[in-house]
Amino acid sequence: MKKKLNSSSKRKWIINGALAFGAVALLTTGFATWIIGANNTSADGSTSVTVDTAERNNINLTLTVNEPNNSIYVGEDTKEDGAYINIEGGKKTDFSINVSIVLEIGKDVEKKPTKLVFDWKKEASEEPDGEATDVNTINYVTANSATHVNVGGDGGRVNGTKYTYIDLNTEATTLTIPAESGSGWTVTTGENSRYEFTGDLTLFKWGSFFNNEAPSVYYDGLYEESKITNSSADVDKVYNEIMAMHSALHKKTLQLTLTATTGE
Repeated sequence: MKKKLNSSSKRKWIINGALAFGAVALLTTGFATWIIGANNTSADGSTSVTVDTAERNNINLTLTVNEPNNSIYVGEDTKEDGAYINIEGGKKTDFSINVSIVLEIGKDVEKKPTKLVFDWKKEASEEPDGEATDVNTINYVTANSATHVNVGGDGGRVNGTKYTYIDLNTEATTLTIPAESGSGWTVTTGENSRYEFTGDLTLFKWGSFFNNEAPSVYYDGLYEESKITNSSADVDKVYNEIMAMHSALHKKTLQLTLTATTGE
């Protein structure tokens, strides 16, 4: 029979994570406490995201985030009946942001943009045929069978493979430029064309390191499938995984780009 963690056997961690667009790293308010096991240890942190704007070929693209302090909250709801992890004082992660986008296209532009695409900021390769690489190296973690749980085995993390803490939600990262007003867009045509959008976009989700699930859901699932146990060794590994994410993202900046593209 599997044993559920109780109040006398708790280890706490706190993350106050903000994913924010803006030139300055800003904090958000509110805390979520993941209770994993053993000692009372706490930490707090924040994460920010900045966005580049683009201007080329007589195309002007600007972005404004309509969120308090340009930030959103990253955490989990209070959860007192977890199989492996309970959460105190949490609130729901809000990966949705309200944005205003203005795209102006000059009359002399031959290939007019058809899409706006959000992506992680990339750094060009020094090799002629090399691929651009994500500049957000702090968002990556390499699976290690000695220090991580669920490495190897059926459906487990692959030893030596890089995973992410936070991913882009690809279902929301591409906006089609409409021919006419509607669905949050205002279209003004004339000598130049102007497209304006205001609405909510859910741009982010939990990363591949957690199988794109909230951490509590991911670890509870491993416990229910007997892939981790209530042993001190596994509790310590889970705790260290979460604290490593905190250390990687604490007061750091993740960078995005928003690009107007012809889709070709």
